[in-house]
Amino acid sequence: DGYVVSELLKHSQIDSIDHIELDEEVINVSKEHLPWGDAWKDEKVNLIIGDGAAYVKQQADKGESYHVIVQDASDPFWLDEDGGITTLPSSVLYDTSHFESLYKLLRPKEGVLMFQAETYNIPSNLKSIRKWRGLLRDIGFGKPRYGSISISTYPTGQIGFFAAHARDDDVGGERVCEAGDTCDGGDGVVVEEMEILPELDWNRILAQFHGLSGKTRYYHPRIHRSAYDLPLWVEQYVNGDGVDI
Repeated sequence: DGYVVSELLKHSQIDSIDHIELDEEVINVSKEHLPWGDAWKDEKVNLIIGDGAAYVKQQADKGESYHVIVQDASDPFWLDEDGGITTLPSSVLYDTSHFESLYKLLRPKEGVLMFQAETYNIPSNLKSIRKWRGLLRDIGFGKPRYGSISISTYPTGQIGFFAAHARDDDVGGERVCEAGDTCDGGDGVVVEEMEILPELDWNRILAQFHGLSGKTRYYHPRIHRSAYDLPLWVEQYVNGDGVDI
């Protein structure tokens, strides 16, 4: 609906944005009714009406590359009342071949992928979150991390996202804690991965926040970190150590 585009435009260092939307009517309704409806008028924005999965594969096969890819997709499946699962059209944006194309489309060692990753409060969603994390790691993404967002319009009031980098886990030669490690000297407390990631440069994060060309209503520097502080049972399950549900 253009909201992601409008937020990206607040970052002056961004030179261009390719926005791929399957349904042109979504754009038309957003332009008429939503406060960020003028986002597509910015000369940096290139609106493409078409199939997102097909576009990603096409661009990857052509050897194109992006610094950042944000996939704000709708739910890939629906849980029926009888416990069965109905696969939805957007499931193609969550399958292995699509994630492989996304990885190929990112700039090597630099690119970042972010995508909508459901709520951990619904068991079927939580299983998918763990599956997606494993899939991203198998493809080659470095340290895929699940973050949490509070949003009242989504079931349970919580939804999440994955952030994953097109680079190795071993960043700058520093050791990164894995689930179950005790990286603080052995007293049994697991150090959060965000604590020791060398790219977590607070001066840079603060500078970027204060340099935004518009105000934010949700994001601020402290939530940049706290979004990844999950309930222990969620962290253990997503990282593969929790009891299956």
